[in-house]
Amino acid sequence: MAVVISFQEFARARRRQEERACAARCVEILESSLCLALFRLDTAPPEDRPLYAKRVRQLSELLEYAGQTL
Repeated sequence: MAVVISFQEFARARRRQEERACAARCVEILESSLCLALFRLDTAPPEDRPLYAKRVRQLSELLEYAGQTL
């Protein structure tokens, strides 16, 4: 016996799957960027540290937001 699934349901499920995969990839990219910004914050000359501190805050906020969408 076969189960009939409407095309709209199939398309909606596929779109949700693709959106979750994209969001997960975005989180990976944000995590990598945050690690790099933290490294650069630690190794930057004192005059550049405020720039990297701001970048760390922004990436942290973006990562928190992106994590909530998963």
